[in-house]
Amino acid sequence: MIPDFLEQYAFDQPNRRFVKINNEWVTYSEFNNAINYFINKVSISKDAKRVAILSENPAVTLISIIGCNRMSKIPIVMPSDNLLSKECLEVTDYDCVIKEKDCIIQYKQKSKYYAYKYNDEDVQCVLFTSGASSLPKGVELTFSNINYSCVNWSNVYDFKESDIYLNILPLHHISGLSIFFRSLYANCHLIVERYKKENILDLISSNNITCLSIVPKILYDLKDDDNAVSAIKNIRFLLVGGDSISESIFNFLHSNNINAYISYGLTETSSGISGYWINDVQNFKFGYIGTPHNQTKLSIINGRLNIHSKTVMKKYSGSNLNCENFLTTDFFVEKNFKFYFKGRRKKQIVSGGENINLDYIQYAVEQSDLMDVLVTSFDSDKWGDVIVALYVSKNINKDIEINIASFFKNNLPNFMQPKYIIHIDEFPKLSNQKINYKNIKYYLERNLL
Repeated sequence: MIPDFLEQYAFDQPNRRFVKINNEWVTYSEFNNAINYFINKVSISKDAKRVAILSENPAVTLISIIGCNRMSKIPIVMPSDNLLSKECLEVTDYDCVIKEKDCIIQYKQKSKYYAYKYNDEDVQCVLFTSGASSLPKGVELTFSNINYSCVNWSNVYDFKESDIYLNILPLHHISGLSIFFRSLYANCHLIVERYKKENILDLISSNNITCLSIVPKILYDLKDDDNAVSAIKNIRFLLVGGDSISESIFNFLHSNNINAYISYGLTETSSGISGYWINDVQNFKFGYIGTPHNQTKLSIINGRLNIHSKTVMKKYSGSNLNCENFLTTDFFVEKNFKFYFKGRRKKQIVSGGENINLDYIQYAVEQSDLMDVLVTSFDSDKWGDVIVALYVSKNINKDIEINIASFFKNNLPNFMQPKYIIHIDEFPKLSNQKINYKNIKYYLERNLL
């Protein structure tokens, strides 16, 4: 059985500051009281088992998740993007939906001690993949999965009660939600904020941040700022994950002696399962994912990375999978007992930390009224990959570009929007009349980089 850490802290250290959320510090007892108030006031049928949570308010999201746990219901955390959340609702099995208007947050209501405990193999939450290869998939993570992940991260970095962890990553992502559980497990302070390039360095400095998780794209936003190095060097644990880092990011971190940990992991593995400290590696090696975390074993099966760990999900929603192994879609090579990312499945990319399948976007385009539009991408140090929509026309046509932009905005999530819409006279073809993607890539790199 896994205890309810929040409730324990609420009665052992009631006045200790736990989380700064919506720009207000909340103690353990206040946050605990808000959850039990939620349990008493929210309208959820007694027979409902799976509860979809749809909110952009981080307090509502976190209170709803723990509240559902305490009511023995499974919280399904929906993306904040309206189009993606609609898609997720269509593919998941749920009994009811909680929205912001359904929740009244009351921190002053006092609670008694209920001694909540959870069965290890019960599902603690359901998060969604980004629809990298098809429709989004619901990833069912157990209390045991989350707990082992917290234990592993505590072995990577020795969290202190005095640590202040800044979370600027979305709570509907494993990267963001795992920070909440990690901070709770470690009994350190947590600040939840939306990421804004213009104030992130001030947030770090003014709040004396010691722990921060980011994706490589955020480092590109920050590294050329004159104040970046001085602010980031004070962070004792800078976790960089979500995509492979480039040589320029490696050099920035390494040359400035920044205490960064480069992580590899997935939603299906409850966050990172391997990694390395930047200053333990002398030279940049693309795709290196470091040392597996405690009780995690990696192997390669038919070129793909296989992960054996107690942090591996229970199953995808609607499937019968139930084991501690997960065979990724990522291709790897092993050299001298070290694992290196080699590439993704055809047409799968990562842009700004989001997994995306270009075939999925192309299919959506082909089902529309758009004519002669090709979705592709090119490599970018900042984004990882950049989505591009090419259209064929006799000349540059702004009306066509407006129609393409409007289609993407109305039919696909924000992270699947093309960064460029480009006119091309005709698609280059191979001798078999298939599209020559190599020539297209060369054309894009020559004209956009």
